[in-house]
Amino acid sequence: MRRPLFVTAVLLLALTFFVLPANAGKPNPASATATIAVVETCSFKVTYTWSGFSGTGLEAEVILGSHEEGGLDLVYAWTFIPNQVGSSGSVSATFTLTGTPSTHEWFGFGQLFKSASRTVRNSYAESDYVVDTCGSNVTVS
Repeated sequence: MRRPLFVTAVLLLALTFFVLPANAGKPNPASATATIAVVETCSFKVTYTWSGFSGTGLEAEVILGSHEEGGLDLVYAWTFIPNQVGSSGSVSATFTLTGTPSTHEWFGFGQLFKSASRTVRNSYAESDYVVDTCGSNVTVS
């Protein structure tokens, strides 16, 4: 009498492994994205969005950079937005450039920080490039 019950239990267990998808019960992986949009000439809105990270009281960093000849990336300005939660969020900053214009490939990027020196693993994201002729004096709003 015990043998049929044992065989049934083994068959149910085996069937469960074949029927359930491989990722059933696993949380979605953490992810982050960054976008850059032209608000007006030489004014760029960088948006950093994330989900699936853990922690509270995090700081989100939003940055405007430029890609230069020879593969060099320069940071023009950045800002920190405190008191973010890792589960999901979105922050933005607008960077306006003035001064003597020159052409650059502008991009935005962002990441999360646990403290001033500790980034949240895999939270870095970078936008596509936008080409514009702008100065190098920056204000952030």
